Amino acid sequence: MERSETIMVLHIVLYGILAVILVMLIVMSYRLPSILKHSPSINDEKRDEKINSAQNLLYAGIVLVILAIVGNTYLLRPVKAI
Repeated sequence: MERSETIMVLHIVLYGILAVILVMLIVMSYRLPSILKHSPSINDEKRDEKINSAQNLLYAGIVLVILAIVGNTYLLRPVKAI
């Protein structure tokens, strides 16, 4: 394989990994409130704070993964020879 083909394969693998992480974070963000609502040991005020802080972390992770996907796409741009 040539160097450019190897780099292309690495980008495709990175896309796959980032896509799996993105789907996992999105699913976790939807299921987290229902999991914490069924927890009997946490009162309502603390539960809402925990849900909010956990969702904020998940949303930050989603944004970071999307930025990584955009960065990976930027690195795939064709480079013009000078």
